[in-house]
Amino acid sequence: MIIPLFHNYRRDTDEALMPLIQRKDERAFDELFLRYARKLQGFFWRRTGGNEAEAADLTQEVFLRVWEKAKRYNPSTNVHTWVFSIAYNLLTDHYRHIGYQEQYTAYVQCSETEAKDENVSILLDKEQFDKALSEVLTALSEAEQLLFDLRFTQELSVAEIAVIIQIPEGTVKSRLHSLTQKLRLKLHQYESI
Repeated sequence: MIIPLFHNYRRDTDEALMPLIQRKDERAFDELFLRYARKLQGFFWRRTGGNEAEAADLTQEVFLRVWEKAKRYNPSTNVHTWVFSIAYNLLTDHYRHIGYQEQYTAYVQCSETEAKDENVSILLDKEQFDKALSEVLTALSEAEQLLFDLRFTQELSVAEIAVIIQIPEGTVKSRLHSLTQKLRLKLHQYESI
């Protein structure tokens, strides 16, 4: 299939771009990059504790893998899910490689202790709720934060999350239920917002 010079890649779905990328069409790859770079950058930024340089490096690495492994893409798979599976696996390797998990766990434990010591009066407005939610999210385990991010920030379906983190859909549903119950308990004072 020959792509005309005037082809409008922006009109193509992600799934329509992949066969072009498999044939090393750089313009199709550029379009996929434009669609996903910012989402991935934000995903990695949150997962690396706000480290912009690491987030940028990890985002770049995802796209290198997309380019290199494009031939392995299965057309029956949603591109969004495939890209975030690569990101998740890369992040797992990253944690393993630098021992980030131990540092992060120590940080969360310290934050939990500080949060218990604070006695702050609660203002019922959106800004205060956002701040409280951010603090609660920081105190969650890495797995819970990842689940929250995939479901509520990236707005992935339960099925997509199951594929990305390689667990059954029922387990994803169960963990989401536990997570929402935990959030509801910790943020109950904001239910009227």
